[in-house]
Amino acid sequence: MKYVIATISLLFLLLATPAVAKPSHETIERVMKSIVVVTTTIGEDLGEFSGPAPAGSLRGALGSGFVLENGDIITNHHVIDNASEIRIRFNEKRHKWYMARVVASDPIIDVAILRPIDRIPEVQGLAWADHTKVFQGDDVWAAGSPLGLPFSFTMGTVSSINRTLNNPWQRTIQTDTAINSGNSGGPLLTDHGEVLGINTFILNTGVGGGSMGLNFAVRSDWVRSAINKLNKDQKIDRPFMGLQLTGDEEFVRITGVVSGAPGGMAGVRVDDQVLKFDDKEVFSLNTIYDILRNAKPGDIKPLAINRRGRFLVFDIELGLLNTN
Repeated sequence: MKYVIATISLLFLLLATPAVAKPSHETIERVMKSIVVVTTTIGEDLGEFSGPAPAGSLRGALGSGFVLENGDIITNHHVIDNASEIRIRFNEKRHKWYMARVVASDPIIDVAILRPIDRIPEVQGLAWADHTKVFQGDDVWAAGSPLGLPFSFTMGTVSSINRTLNNPWQRTIQTDTAINSGNSGGPLLTDHGEVLGINTFILNTGVGGGSMGLNFAVRSDWVRSAINKLNKDQKIDRPFMGLQLTGDEEFVRITGVVSGAPGGMAGVRVDDQVLKFDDKEVFSLNTIYDILRNAKPGDIKPLAINRRGRFLVFDIELGLLNTN
């Protein structure tokens, strides 16, 4: 009798355990054709016949990237920052490197668009995922070159779909997918092989520098918005209020006002509590930056505040953020 019970219990566990949404082998193979290894040279290459370069004159970076449906090659800005030479390599042509150039990049979102200088293999580019259809606990995977191991596959789970850390202009997806140095610029993907974000940074204790399951990808909607603006204007003009803000899930407070900046000129003061911005209730910093992301310098946005029990509204003409 006990064997029958054990068998039934095991069967119940197998039926109750949800299936992991792993991508198919065909999906992985298709995606890997659109992944690139990105290497850069930082400094002046003195040429083949000039003798050895002076010590410290040449440095480099290693990262990952991917091809979109429109042919754009996407990576992180920090992968190609200050590069004097960029080379990319495809899975189909593992032993051939292709020269590439930067079309435009943005250090705040941390995204760059590359164009090949050489003729590259024809690949089926990747599509963007709809981040609103991905939830905490969903399975995701990453493709890239961790620690220089090209075209690697790692899998994990979404820990948070809406994480903001030190950079309020960067909305990220937190996962426990194994991400290491060299994964930067590669895609975070759904089981259908659609791009949910760009793997950008990890958090760790600093001992060893490896992945601890705290890995972050800039979310697809924020990346797409930046890429569209970069393709149109080669730069992103962001609005600026000149206000230092702190907040949690309950309220946002003004902790600093830049002298001569739009917020201060409109009348906003330190310790004002933000109630509404652009007529939308504010409970967190994310609300404010969601609005600013879709605004432009010169727009006028009403800011409603509580100042020691007084309800006040200030019309702020947004300035231009100096990204330098």
